[in-house]
Amino acid sequence: MPFAVLLDPQGKVALDYGIRGTPAHFLIDQNGDIKAFAPGFKNWKSKESSNLIQFMIDQNS
Repeated sequence: MPFAVLLDPQGKVALDYGIRGTPAHFLIDQNGDIKAFAPGFKNWKSKESSNLIQFMIDQNS
């Protein structure tokens, strides 16, 4: 993946963001703001996911 991935085995970040189930996927900007949320399985190789990630990159360039 061309972006940082956070692993949270102790669940500390999950508590901070109020996650109640796993898997849960968030796209978080450099300021810590949630820009997208996807509960459950997410195919990050799909065209929709690629478009969302590219859009976020373009907005922050």
